Amino acid sequence: MGSRIGVCCRRWAAAVVILIPLVACSAPSFGDRPGPAPTGNSSQLQPRAKQAAFTVRPSAGPPATLAEDVLILTSDLGDLVGEGAISSLEYPDARFQSAAQATPARITVTATSGDERWMLTFAAPLGQQLEVGSYDVAERVPTNLVAGLDVRGDGRGCSLGFGSFTISAISFEPTGSLAALDAAFDQACEYPDAPALHGTLTYRAPGPSG
Repeated sequence: MGSRIGVCCRRWAAAVVILIPLVACSAPSFGDRPGPAPTGNSSQLQPRAKQAAFTVRPSAGPPATLAEDVLILTSDLGDLVGEGAISSLEYPDARFQSAAQATPARITVTATSGDERWMLTFAAPLGQQLEVGSYDVAERVPTNLVAGLDVRGDGRGCSLGFGSFTISAISFEPTGSLAALDAAFDQACEYPDAPALHGTLTYRAPGPSG
């Protein structure tokens, strides 16, 4: 009787020893738990590529609200063109006119009030057209890589000009002449860190009765 009990006990113990490894092997590992199933297309799971920091956007049509012509200039002390003064020219006290030879690549607007006369020229890099956006590097004479900016007042201008400008609205008539322009600019003469002339320009071509 005692030998039978001993045999049974040994068999039961062996069964327990066998079951323990089986349970341990079948238990799930929390570290290997699968994540949620992907949703959407597979392209959403790929690393997002860095976007190029382009600042020039496609040309826009004329703004819905057509403001009157206005030119506001603020000149730093020591600026050769603005002579440290603040100027504001507004229609109808000032006359604004776009140069007849304006093209989508280069435009010139003049503003005249009494004896005060300003001429502003904006040009795209060679081979390009002016578009809505920011031109962070501009010089008096445009090149393939650099836009053109030349602001002159009462006969004063830069021999070497450095600056930048932003166009927030620009459009042309079917004939090719300038219809509307909203622009802001900064210009320094002779070297980039020189005292600068800062300005904003709003221009609207006159209507048939203008």
